[in-house]
Amino acid sequence: MSENPGKRLALFRKKIGLNQRDFAYQLGFSPGRVGSIESGASAPSRNFLERMSERYRVNADWLLYGRGEMLHDQGVGFAPANPTRPNIKPPDRAMPMGGDFVSGDQAFSFVRQFELRASAGPGAVVESEDSNSQIAFTRKWLLARGLAPDLCGLVHAKGTSMEPVIPDGALMLVAFNVMPPIEPGIYVYRDGDDIYVKHLTVLEKDGFDRPTKVLATSQDPSLPPVVLAPSDDNAFRILARVVSVISDIRI
Repeated sequence: MSENPGKRLALFRKKIGLNQRDFAYQLGFSPGRVGSIESGASAPSRNFLERMSERYRVNADWLLYGRGEMLHDQGVGFAPANPTRPNIKPPDRAMPMGGDFVSGDQAFSFVRQFELRASAGPGAVVESEDSNSQIAFTRKWLLARGLAPDLCGLVHAKGTSMEPVIPDGALMLVAFNVMPPIEPGIYVYRDGDDIYVKHLTVLEKDGFDRPTKVLATSQDPSLPPVVLAPSDDNAFRILARVVSVISDIRI
């Protein structure tokens, strides 16, 4: 019998034939979380134990203390305890943008959330470190919008100048593969050390279709537009295009 929860977790994972990455996505956790438990650096949380029990019928007493049987019953596999829930399967690696996991007949890809707040007001918020948080989107939904998950991210908006299009605190799905010439739209951009989200329109371009003068406007008509000029010192730089917004309903 393996002597600690991490080794018992690795034993079970190998028994069902999954690597750490695919196993983690099956459970809805990061590969780093699974690796940390298996190495003994951290203990399984209650949430983790509940996922193991629900998804694989793994006995929490066995995983934590080595007591009792490994499983609640003798069946082991991908079938969840709730038979109405779609099975979670590894992605098809042969398919371009095959995703991170498959549920039912849909492939899903994780998009990373960044701990960065783009100002939608008169003030600005400076970016900080990346986050491990992720949200899964279907491959079909991303492809319909011409998006690659590795070139997307999720960032928060802060401020009210872009309401009602982008409410304060909304989570924005952004595409980082912005290439000139840019079309009019809502973008996240850097101006000096500050990061903003505004509607941008190119006023002038050079001979290579690169913007040389850009108009930044807010949804709030009381805020005047600002003319920005890209320069060699990168004081102004377009970072990403806003594709979609996730926000709570306000009544």
